[in-house]
Amino acid sequence: MKASSALAMLVCVAFIAVAPRFASQNAIAVLWVELAALLALMITVGVAVTGRFWGILINERNVMSLSRFQAVLWTVLVLADFATILLGRAWKGISLSNAQDLLRPDLLMLMGISLGSAVGTSIINANKSGKPTPATAVQDAQANMNDQAGDFTAAQGVMYKNKNISDASVGDLFQGDELADAHMTDLSKVQMFFFTIVSAVVFLGTADAMFTNMSLGAVTVPQLPQTLIALMGISHATYLGNKAVTRTQTQPAVQSEAQPQAQVSPQQKNVSGTSQPISQSIAQQ
Repeated sequence: MKASSALAMLVCVAFIAVAPRFASQNAIAVLWVELAALLALMITVGVAVTGRFWGILINERNVMSLSRFQAVLWTVLVLADFATILLGRAWKGISLSNAQDLLRPDLLMLMGISLGSAVGTSIINANKSGKPTPATAVQDAQANMNDQAGDFTAAQGVMYKNKNISDASVGDLFQGDELADAHMTDLSKVQMFFFTIVSAVVFLGTADAMFTNMSLGAVTVPQLPQTLIALMGISHATYLGNKAVTRTQTQPAVQSEAQPQAQVSPQQKNVSGTSQPISQSIAQQ
């Protein structure tokens, strides 16, 4: 890790820790500072590891991952609210004895859906990446992606993979994951992206109103409607179910020719017609 990246991370952490000291004076401004500092920290980590601005969204296949996007988004939004409230109260000397009230079931459900989807995606990807790559699948994918020269199309099992991390783009968020459908739009990803953005806007708008109109001691983490959380859960379940289906068909294995049966001499056949050794036939007589 470069020294500049480490310094940038320290600056971001310092803003996250110190900014809530002024939350009692202008809580909404501190909330936006926390959001900016956390986002800058995520970007800095991505740049330090991958050298790309949005590197934190890039997975092991050198593509931008939608599950990573929504996990990072909710991490930034929820942590910004928690940091503003908890650190703001701590700097102000307000008791944190009721801080456990901030961890409501709806918030745990929201984070569970987000992080659970990311874990499920990793499991499915690992399973598909371990499958053998069909002989013509890469060539077919290159033709579908208009990459006849093979400049950026590669394979990881039956999964599509960019050859270089520099080939990652925003379009990866919405395209298929396998060699067979990487050139197509994945509607389940579009749906999940839509519900994620709508939920994030509702969450952020509610937080803005609460921090504007309520005191630091009374403000809490915004609560999303149960119906919206249910829709998010359905969207993530649909996304994982669709992702679990393998679309890149493997070629049928060539069956080996049956081995000819050994010839049995007439002397080894008993009266009933079954094959037996000569010694057993003599013994039976």
